[in-house]
Amino acid sequence: MKKLLPILLGATLAAGAMNALASPAQDLKDIHHYLEHKSPKVKLQSYVYGALAYDADALNQYKSIMSFPPFDTAIEEGKKMW
Repeated sequence: MKKLLPILLGATLAAGAMNALASPAQDLKDIHHYLEHKSPKVKLQSYVYGALAYDADALNQYKSIMSFPPFDTAIEEGKKMW
């Protein structure tokens, strides 16, 4: 048992070191690959809209509202108060 613990600890450290070799660029590439295969009809640029990326009608409604946002007057009033 005393010899097994250092072996397990060494294997765990080695596995962790192998995972640390991944670069941010490789992680991004892996995420893009995953998303492209999970939902091939959804463009990568659409994921910025979150769940709306999966519902074209909801996304169109959002874009329509954002062309004339109903909260603009509240923001302007807040700027004046500030």
